[in-house]
Formats: sequence, structure tokens, C-alpha cells
Amino acid sequence: MKLQYNHEDEITRFISSCDALYHFTRKDTAIEHILDNQTLRFGDFKLTNDPQEYKSKMTSAIGWGWEDSHLDKIAETTFSIEKLVKSSGFISLCQNRYEDDQLVEEGCLKSRMWSQYAENHTGICLVFSKQALMQEIENQLASEHQILSDYVTYKDPSVKLTSTALSVDGYQLSTCSPEQMASDYIIDSKDHVFFQKQPDYKDENEFRIVAVAKHYKPVCGKFINFAQSLKAIILGDAFPKVYLPTIKALCEKNNVPYRKLHWEKSRYVLLQWNK
Repeated sequence: MKLQYNHEDEITRFISSCDALYHFTRKDTAIEHILDNQTLRFGDFKLTNDPQEYKSKMTSAIGWGWEDSHLDKIAETTFSIEKLVKSSGFISLCQNRYEDDQLVEEGCLKSRMWSQYAENHTGICLVFSKQALMQEIENQLASEHQILSDYVTYKDPSVKLTSTALSVDGYQLSTCSPEQMASDYIIDSKDHVFFQKQPDYKDENEFRIVAVAKHYKPVCGKFINFAQSLKAIILGDAFPKVYLPTIKALCEKNNVPYRKLHWEKSRYVLLQWNK
């Protein structure tokens, strides 16, 4: 589904660009926390609704040149991998969909996303610049965190296309700490660890940003400021008018425009909504 509108302006051009990212949320969360504080919160993998993410990865180990004295270190390394994953935080966003470099769907028009994440169309969709948001996160967190980002792929987890085991030889076990080997594994296997979900989720078309703490300090619950990357606010089709004065005030505070989605004649229309 593509956006319908009565006139083209800076907002509609940005929404249709490859730089646009979307974050769906409840109106109370957006109003009381995100927009008022101008911050986004990193989520906790342990609190997601996908068992592929909230349960243990149960990392196995393969290698050569091992000695009996290495076994405890291998066990400590696999434990460190699990600890790193569980202490990492993430931000999930939705993106536009393209086919053969042609825009076929704007991410803000996904009815199921409005229903599931934005309080049955009464919530809010925040529009970000991917380039600016990544720069803000790097500036604020990169000194103590490894920042990873990518498009999520959707694969059956029972089909192992590549090995996901920890591969380590005797020399590494003798010269590297478990923490270093765990960190190397996380980076080398990031696609499997952080950026793969089951095919049932493929319609979310997710872009994900992950912060991995360098010293096991939990990232979940950490906030980043988005003062330079928020580009617009989109209100859901059923957004209550009573909150409109508050939205106007928050848009002024964040120096961004707002629009409202309206469903009519089997399509979404993006409206200016002043009363």
C-alpha cells in the first residue's frame, strides 16, 4: 500500500524516501515519555514476545587443539556469550519496502503495526531519519558500546544455513580471555544472534539497532536523545481529538510537524489536522 495525499510537501517526500524509519507506540508512551523527554529507550531482549529472542541461544562450541585444561574456559566463553546477549539492548523500527529500487510500501501504512504496537490505531508513529538517528546513537553510546544495525531477515530457525557454533582453536583458548572470545563471536555471528526472526514476522519489515555493552553493563533501559533525528509525528486513524492541543505543544517543543492518517475508500490518506 502506498500513501495517498492531496499535495506533495517536504513531509510526504521524506516519508517516501529510503532514509525514513518508523517507530509505532502507544499515545501515552509517546506523550508522557518519548516526546516530552525527547528520548528513545533501548528494549530488553528478555522481554520480547518472541521465544527465539527471549530464550537462551544455547551456543555450542567446536574446534581443534583443545586440551582438558581448556574445557572450563570454553564453558566460561559460552556463558559470556549468553551474558553479552542478555545485557544488550535494541530499538526496533519499521522501514519502507522497495522492489527493484521502486517504492511499493511506506512503513507508516502497516495496519497490523498500528493495531499491535500503536494501541489499535489510537496511537502514534514517530518518523526518524535513519542516517541522523544512527549518528546520534554513535555519538552518545559508542565509547562504551558496540553499535550494530541492520535489516532483520526472516528465516525458519530450524533450518541452519550456516554454523552458529562457537569455533575456537587451542591457540585462541591459550591466548584470549573468555570475554574477548565472546565479543568476537557476537560480532562475527551478529546476523544470527540479533538480526534474524521467524517468517511469521516478515511483514514488520524491521530495521533494528543493537547496543552491545563492552563490559557487560546492561544496555536495556538506557535512553538516547533524538533531538536531531525526529522528522515528523503521524497520528493514527482513531487518535482522540482531545489530545490534539498536547500534540501541537509537543511538536513545537520538538520542532517537527505532525500529520494524521485517515482511512477512507480502502486507502490511507495523510491529512493536515488542525481541529
